[in-house]
Amino acid sequence: EDIEEIQKDLAELQAEAEREVAELAQRLDPLNEELAKTEVRPRRTDIEVRLLGLAWVPRRG
Repeated sequence: EDIEEIQKDLAELQAEAEREVAELAQRLDPLNEELAKTEVRPRRTDIEVRLLGLAWVPRRG
């Protein structure tokens, strides 16, 4: 093969790879995912307070 054919093949492969990458990026984009809203009611046993803090700033006159 001569250099021109190899360069043409390379350009075709690069274009095909770019198309495939763009298609995959479109398919796997999380912004294109359909989301469903699900309401979950917490139970008392599911709620746990691990840390409680109190801040106090004294006021002067």
